[in-house]
Amino acid sequence: ATSVFGCQSIDELIDVVEDAGNSYFKNYWEETKAKKRQFRAGCFAAGVDLNGLSVLDIGPGTGDSLEVAREQGARVTMAVDMNPYFTKLQLLRGHQAFLRNYTRKDALNRYYPVECSGVDFIWSKGALNCYEYANGSSPMRWIKDKIKGFDLAEWFTQMQGLTSKKGCIVFTPAVSRQSTFIEDPDYPIKTLY
Repeated sequence: ATSVFGCQSIDELIDVVEDAGNSYFKNYWEETKAKKRQFRAGCFAAGVDLNGLSVLDIGPGTGDSLEVAREQGARVTMAVDMNPYFTKLQLLRGHQAFLRNYTRKDALNRYYPVECSGVDFIWSKGALNCYEYANGSSPMRWIKDKIKGFDLAEWFTQMQGLTSKKGCIVFTPAVSRQSTFIEDPDYPIKTLY
């Protein structure tokens, strides 16, 4: 059996994903059009022209944002994801990609790889769960963050520190984990949050 990082093609990666029964990847893979549409809408709302820019997606999933960025003339496309399947997909598509849990600090006290510094545009959709942090005053949230060494304010400060002087960030958190699907005909994602 081929390992995730031994895959030499996207087809081979899809076979490994299917053999592993990874429905999370499969659900994202099936929503390419919706995710590209969301990225375009976010760029439009932020007034960002990606031509010639360096773009970083924190938690890119299948990286549809990076595919759109490249189509729109981005000079560099990068991803940071904690999922090895998604990270390998970005590498196979020719993006710079880093397998990293971006909610944990490294030995240098950083949430993000130093190689991601100086980017012009950061996109992060669903990298954090907004409900957990909106209710961050709960004792359980506080305990989890202390154990993980996670500080939300510092996480955002470090994200800001990655951008170039005229850099832009679009951050849209995930919704609460739910036991039912959100009904939206324009975004028929099958992944539960």
